[in-house]
Amino acid sequence: MTDPELVDPAARGTADTAGTDDPASTGGAPAEPAPGASGAAEQPVGDRGEGVDGTESITLHEERATVGTERVETGRVRLRKHVVTDTETVEVPVQREEISIERTPIDGEVSEGDVEVTLHEDRPVVETETVATEQVNVGKHSVQDTQEVTTETAREELDIEGDEGVVRGS
Repeated sequence: MTDPELVDPAARGTADTAGTDDPASTGGAPAEPAPGASGAAEQPVGDRGEGVDGTESITLHEERATVGTERVETGRVRLRKHVVTDTETVEVPVQREEISIERTPIDGEVSEGDVEVTLHEDRPVVETETVATEQVNVGKHSVQDTQEVTTETAREELDIEGDEGVVRGS
């Protein structure tokens, strides 16, 4: 059974002053249609329909948020090598030969001619070689996290219009 306060009188096509659908209860004459109306009851629109016992109904809808994920590219990483030159100072032990002159008195024969002595010294020689020092690997792994998402959803609510004005329903 339908509560008489919840039934829209305009949907029935009559003015509901006595709480009944009988035109005789309004003084015996059918109610005048509203200005601009055709006089016939409104046709059901998509979410309206007629119930089994002659009552009319309306379907309310609401939005529901469905949250998922999508995979998007967020960046790239490239490993590149470049050369950095450092200055190294290393102490290297070196030797050199120096001449020493020693004079001694002679008591005999004197040799004539030139004497030649070759001198030597160590000079630092620098050679570089390339050696592997480390291997760097790059990989990726997934990190699970939680993000809070806020969205607005809409829902339909019912307004009941009657002689007493608009009553908000739920």
